[in-house]
Amino acid sequence: MSVTLGAVIADVRKSRGMKQEELARILGLSAPAVSGIENNSPKNGPNPQLIIKIADALECETILYKYIEDNPVYKAIIPKVFPDLNNIRTEPAVIFNKVAREADEARLAALELGEMFSNADPRRAPDFDSRFKFNMQQIIDIKRCVEILETQLIASHIINQSGLRQIYAEQQAKCEANGHHIPEQQRTGTEG
Repeated sequence: MSVTLGAVIADVRKSRGMKQEELARILGLSAPAVSGIENNSPKNGPNPQLIIKIADALECETILYKYIEDNPVYKAIIPKVFPDLNNIRTEPAVIFNKVAREADEARLAALELGEMFSNADPRRAPDFDSRFKFNMQQIIDIKRCVEILETQLIASHIINQSGLRQIYAEQQAKCEANGHHIPEQQRTGTEG
């Protein structure tokens, strides 16, 4: 059985730590209306404008993709009108590969920024602003891809928010055990 749009919305909302009441307030709806959407009522689903508002409020494009994927009219028309959208894929394997590509680009951008900032006054370079912004965008893209991946893994019921928190906690513990990424209040000054 496939995951419903309502389930995706509920999972994303919960992963953002947002209550139904808070989402309802942002959307200008009642909490029971949000509950109805998450429980796939009305039967035909919310109108497209409301789906866009929900996706914007939750900062999650996966909701839009799921809406298109589930809507037979959009499924038939959108690919014909917008052929580039045929390449939009939300399967975890595709997203993992995108994360890998973005990580490679972010690594190269970080190396270039490191080189830029090894100069005495990097801001004096005539192209500093454009190079800095471009490289920061490459680095920021990795964060966005990871967020998309996490959202899709939750929406696909591969892992839940609690499982993700556990992974983050275990990674944080490993980093702290090696003296990295220790919160400031726990630093002793002897870390590497």
